[in-house]
Amino acid sequence: MSQTTETAAPILRRRAVEREFAETAAAILRRPAVVRLTGLSYSTLYRKMRAGEFPPRVRLGKNAVGWHEAAVKAWINSRESVVTAPLTAS
Repeated sequence: MSQTTETAAPILRRRAVEREFAETAAAILRRPAVVRLTGLSYSTLYRKMRAGEFPPRVRLGKNAVGWHEAAVKAWINSRESVVTAPLTAS
């Protein structure tokens, strides 16, 4: 019985660390998720990045990029404030 407890302890510690990391780690969104969230096309997304109007991408590997979820959501929230701003009559 003590042998089972000894082998279970490292597994439980690892799971606790994984849970803590999952709660604190910044989520990375891949391009399809960013397109779904923003409603932008791929070309508009990259055009806005080049113009400095959208958060920069993060290189994940040789052929993979993503965006920080918090940055994308902050951009969406900033756009909502532009849309909901009252229009001034000319």
